[in-house]
Amino acid sequence: MAPLIILCGPFPPPMHGMAAVNKAVLDRLADKKPLVIDIARALVGHSWVPHVKKTVRVLLGCLKILALPIRCKKSFYSSVDDGLGGLYIASLLLAARIRHCRITLHHHSYRYLTRSVWTMRLLVWVAGRGATHVFLCDQMESDFRALYPRPFGALICPNPVSDPVLIEQFERPPDPTPQPILTIGFLSNLMFEKGVEAFIDMIRQAPAHGIDIRGVMAGSAFKPEVQTFLDRAKQELGERLELLGAVHGPRKVAFFESIDVLIFPTQYPTEAFSLVLMEGLLAGCPLITYGRGCIPLLSHLKTAQVLPPEVDFSASALPILTTWSKRQETLSELKAQAHRDGLALHRRHLDARDTLIKAISL
Repeated sequence: MAPLIILCGPFPPPMHGMAAVNKAVLDRLADKKPLVIDIARALVGHSWVPHVKKTVRVLLGCLKILALPIRCKKSFYSSVDDGLGGLYIASLLLAARIRHCRITLHHHSYRYLTRSVWTMRLLVWVAGRGATHVFLCDQMESDFRALYPRPFGALICPNPVSDPVLIEQFERPPDPTPQPILTIGFLSNLMFEKGVEAFIDMIRQAPAHGIDIRGVMAGSAFKPEVQTFLDRAKQELGERLELLGAVHGPRKVAFFESIDVLIFPTQYPTEAFSLVLMEGLLAGCPLITYGRGCIPLLSHLKTAQVLPPEVDFSASALPILTTWSKRQETLSELKAQAHRDGLALHRRHLDARDTLIKAISL
């Protein structure tokens, strides 16, 4: 008999990596009519209202779980909040344990993997020995077990691309012809921690390395000071910098088609493995990125240059771009290979997602 499924976590809006993965899991399990407990909150601003609303949703979610029938099989799946958000998940987990649910917890953040934190120790204890923890790579599992050495089961499930518009568009090889001027792209929530300053610095420093670079940035600025910084950079760099704002659907496709190389100089402490890297490869864009979290799993690819997080990004990335830009044929070959790499990785990650879906629904 199929279990009654409870899906918990943030679902879009707002859209971010964890919400995108949760939505993809929900879409795959929609025919099972799962109980969905959405604990998303606004990411912009410092108002207490979103936190109160989230607390109310968590309490209502606990009551809904406790109201489930005792005798039927039940499966509880949740993404894992980092920081104090782990207390919300622990509360929902406790309700799920009381109702004898099978537990699956999906980890997306490295914030609690640089040091042991009490909220995660509590969550692992509440989840129990029978829980299955889902990680994005083998190293993530190893780091987690070293810090939280209680027995539990594990699955490795790297994230595939979840945007259906991108998947449909780039099932076929994109045009690998480079742009007339070497164009680098940045797609993320626009935050200093995500590498906004490093990206602008690359455009500034490019002439000193003998190359002409144009930059395209897509995403929303989360703080006024980031928008002010970008506005000033636009005044300084003129046509060498284009600011698109948030992009979705066809506009996201157009962004990837307008660039040659995707740049991801993230220093974000929670970074594990951004979906934008998979999207970039699938769209035929070679990558230059810092190797935070699980990102080093791409380092075997010729089309992904993974830099140690301690090096200066511009100083290390610009010589790579100089080499790639010397011959149009070389960059064209790299772009074609990036699409093949992205397609192969996407299929392997989809297989891992299938394994996860089966584990939740058994």
